[in-house]
Formats: sequence, structure tokens, C-alpha cells
Amino acid sequence: MNEASNGGDFYCETNDRINIQCFMSDCEVEEDEEEEEEENEDSNDKEESILGFREDLDSDYKMENLLEDVSKTGIDRKDIPVVSTKNTLIRPYNDTDIKVLKSFYDYKSTEDEQQNSIIYYEDTYIQSSGVSYGKEEEFDVIAVFDGKVTSVKEDELLGNVVIIENNNGIKATYESIKDIKVKEGDTVSQGNVIAKSSTSNISKDLNNHLYFELTVKDTSVNPEKYFDKSIDEIGA
Repeated sequence: MNEASNGGDFYCETNDRINIQCFMSDCEVEEDEEEEEEENEDSNDKEESILGFREDLDSDYKMENLLEDVSKTGIDRKDIPVVSTKNTLIRPYNDTDIKVLKSFYDYKSTEDEQQNSIIYYEDTYIQSSGVSYGKEEEFDVIAVFDGKVTSVKEDELLGNVVIIENNNGIKATYESIKDIKVKEGDTVSQGNVIAKSSTSNISKDLNNHLYFELTVKDTSVNPEKYFDKSIDEIGA
């Protein structure tokens, strides 16, 4: 401890960072608590700043590693495809409770499956080249891809028929429908409502339904095997 006298003022200095000032008979003790609190706050602010900086570094590091992994594959970042539902074939309806009433005929399928894909009309057995979808109530029929309406007609046996084609050589045929909302030459977008389900003379036993055919490069295919597949790959 050091002591000094200066005109009646008495100063005491200690090594424990406590300053004592005595003025005449009045003495005031001041501790550096406020200064320590400020230092602690500054320290906390610095720690938070460092933590935030580390989080940013971690995020940047992860992103940089991701981009580095992509670069190692030899793929240009701009060539990475953007997922789009319009790149895949969708079902010709939105309802989730619709069932397959009549299947596509496939000579490789089981006997039971083949029996369920035969259309019987006036003592004639016809192999189904499409799929009949139905439920008790009428439902909206939608475009399965972007395309152009190439035909709208009424058939005595098949009911109303709409055909939509695209540039990939894929053709969608909708039969047994009513309340048609498109005409020949129209351009439609995937998901557009084009009609409602109905009935047909050739499949009266199915009641309300949609008969749907899918043709690829002039060959009828089983639609059930192509839904959710890339339209570009289907038409390749």
C-alpha cells in the first residue's frame, strides 16, 4: 500500500483494484464493479459474435464442400436439372379413390389379369388396348401432358372421344367422356380439365368410367407402366 498527503486530501492505493478517496471527513469507496461488468458484457458480445461467425463458416464450408463434390463429378453446375412435375406423365384424373375397372391386355400377364382385360360386346371378345378407370360418381378428366388436341368426335360405341398429342410422339386418347371443354386445334397444359367421365355402349357394364389409351410411336402401351415416368424418355 502506498500513502500520500496532498492538501488535506488523502489517497490510498491498493493492489486489489479498489481505490479509496477521502476528502476531509467524507470518504467514498468506489469499486471497479461497473468497469468489470462492462468488460464482461464486451466479452459476451465478442463470444456471440465469434459463435455466429463460426456458424457462418460452417454453413459456407458445407456449401463449399457440396459444390466441390459436384465439381468432382465433372458436371457443370448449370447443367444440373431442375425437377418439374411437367416432365413426367401424370394420371388422367385427380381423384384418389378411382379404381382400375378393366386392365390393359398383355399376353405376358397372368390368366386372371388377361380375363380382366377382355371387353365382351355382342358375342365378340375384344382385347383392351387401354385402361378403364371408374367410380360411382362422375369425376374430372385431365390432360396427362402438355399438347395439342388433334381430334374431338362422338362415336356410337365408344362415346365421346378426345385425342391429345405432343411433340414427343406420344398420343393420349380419352373415351367414354362428356361435358368436353376443348375443341380440335386447342393447346392444353398438363392438368387442365378437358371433360368428365361418362358411359359408353361398348362397356355398359362398367357404368361411369373413363377409358384411356396411351400410344407411343404408334404403338399402344400399358399406361400403368408409364405414369410418373419422364415424358422425354417415354418419347425417346
